[in-house]
Amino acid sequence: MTVSVSVTSLPGPRSDAEAAVAGVLAVVDAFDAMTHERPYRAARPASWALAELKRCAGAQFDPAVVEAFLHLQPAFAEVSG
Repeated sequence: MTVSVSVTSLPGPRSDAEAAVAGVLAVVDAFDAMTHERPYRAARPASWALAELKRCAGAQFDPAVVEAFLHLQPAFAEVSG
């Protein structure tokens, strides 16, 4: 289960930088949660998680952040072996 966090729910003044950081953290955390084993389910394949991020772009996730994350995926694969 992924919890959606909106920058509007944060206390205090909100800047564009805070909104950008919240968007990046939401995408990265969701990908991590989907691709790692949890006590209640097995890890999902990265391809499944990427498809889920694409499906939820614009609703749960900032579409620009999802697009950037998808663009960086080949570099992550090189680093992780």
